[in-house]
Amino acid sequence: MTRSAHTTLAAVTAIAVLVFGGGSVAYAYFLSGGSGTGSARVGTTSSTAFTITTDGMATPLLPGDPPDGFDVNVTNSTGQDLHVGTIHLQVMTYGNAGDAATSTGADIPGCLASWFSVPAAWGFDQTVPAHSTMSSTSITSPPPTIAMATTDTDQDACQGASVGIEFST
Repeated sequence: MTRSAHTTLAAVTAIAVLVFGGGSVAYAYFLSGGSGTGSARVGTTSSTAFTITTDGMATPLLPGDPPDGFDVNVTNSTGQDLHVGTIHLQVMTYGNAGDAATSTGADIPGCLASWFSVPAAWGFDQTVPAHSTMSSTSITSPPPTIAMATTDTDQDACQGASVGIEFST
């Protein structure tokens, strides 16, 4: 046999093995069946991995003033370092009334949450060591801000109130 005949025979044999062998593997795969049982254990955490809080503002917030920054603290209560990237912020509201709420969820009657603005997202982007607290004052990113809009309606209901901010990641 010549060299090209051996090459042709090898190629035909390889194609036959792929076509018929592959087909029978697929055939066996689709006809095979099975059953079984399994389980997974669902755990609960004994503590929250981290908490996000604020110290509040040093100066009162007035309608129409420029946005004012506030400090954010991230506390890691676990035994391992945790990375916290983007923190989402939202002014707390009370029920469906549209009123702002305090950090404990209490209503601030007549003080609308829509009068306040905070960034929807703020880049904390830090690894907080185990069992420690990291403050926004210790990072290079500017702190998040809050502002109060001026409206044509009486906003006295907000005077002296402490508006709550919800944080999430």
